[in-house]
Amino acid sequence: EDSPVKLADFGFGRIMERDDDVLSTMCGTPSFVAPEVIARKVRVGLSEPYGRSCDIWSAGVVLYCMLSGEHPFDQDATLTKLFGQISTGAYTFRPEVWEEVSDEAVDLVRAMMTVDAHRRPTATACLAHPWCQLDRGAPGRRLTHAQSKLRDRAEALAKRKLL
Repeated sequence: EDSPVKLADFGFGRIMERDDDVLSTMCGTPSFVAPEVIARKVRVGLSEPYGRSCDIWSAGVVLYCMLSGEHPFDQDATLTKLFGQISTGAYTFRPEVWEEVSDEAVDLVRAMMTVDAHRRPTATACLAHPWCQLDRGAPGRRLTHAQSKLRDRAEALAKRKLL
């Protein structure tokens, strides 16, 4: 059955009327912030404002998490180290985690998490990507790594509530 996924975090949200609108505020959840937003903080006054492509990066991080059950960057790292990993695109697709994920899905995540904002696809291009166009039919019975990790987290949270 079709189940739309909707994500929202409008704490620093702005309406961008035109395609060439840009932003300049350093904001966002550190683990999901795009490299160009980090570059703006590191080189205050020397970097260009950023545009809509920062949202594509963040959506790519969310998609990575949803498909793998893991975060692409070290969540225990200091902020400086985390921003270094993001700025250089230091993430991997561990075979034991990603073997059940289609090549098309991996390709889309890679495209969305391209460090160079000018080479990152637009939202329209992401929706036109082959992975978004696939007719997957009914899901199989076997749990993927991501589903297993999510189930384990849900069970752990339920146990904590009982304590």
